[in-house]
Amino acid sequence: MSPPSPLPRSQSWRDLLIMQPTPQPSSSSGQMPSGKTGKSKAKLDVFFGDELSLLRQFWTGSQMLQWRGQKIEAAMLENLPHHLIQQIIYEICKQSFRYNLLELDEHLAGHMRLDREAKKRHMELLCGIFPQHALSMWDKDFSTQNDGLNAESFHDALPYFENFRQVLIAWDGAPQDLKQPFTESMPEGEKWQRMKQCALFYVQSFYDNTGHPPVVPHILYAAP
Repeated sequence: MSPPSPLPRSQSWRDLLIMQPTPQPSSSSGQMPSGKTGKSKAKLDVFFGDELSLLRQFWTGSQMLQWRGQKIEAAMLENLPHHLIQQIIYEICKQSFRYNLLELDEHLAGHMRLDREAKKRHMELLCGIFPQHALSMWDKDFSTQNDGLNAESFHDALPYFENFRQVLIAWDGAPQDLKQPFTESMPEGEKWQRMKQCALFYVQSFYDNTGHPPVVPHILYAAP
């Protein structure tokens, strides 16, 4: 896939990811709908216009595609429903974080893979960062609530952050502060600070080793 031009800005990605239903254009006007859905579809053409054109040419006629158990007519690629756009982009971001985490871990914690038992334990910790206990989950239903590292309560998020912390302390350059385990008895303010330490160390490590910022977990957007 060729890089988008111009390069996307933060607001552009927000316009693409945060979408709400808007009235579809009437057959007489044929105008692009206004509002957030209209913005998101305009951004799709800016970011992926060439690729979308190729897909439209490739999938012609009445062929059916599938997305998480939903059947989609190829003709719908011309004007995807807003919820499908949101789900697909969210899925790309989620999988990008998982695969980037795995690749960076292989680079910074290669010593954890020299011993079979140590490697097995380390992979269990990596998978334990996610509710499905797996690094790739394309065949499950789309999330309808924030969970894992994005869980809405400290109690629910803590086990995932503890696994995340244990993965990070095996990396070169891990700060001493991360070596203290999370505990339920910690004050909420301390839990929050330590969660931020984990996130900051991951982001900085990714940037230091790749030269660009990582994709990080995001909460699901809920319309007000």
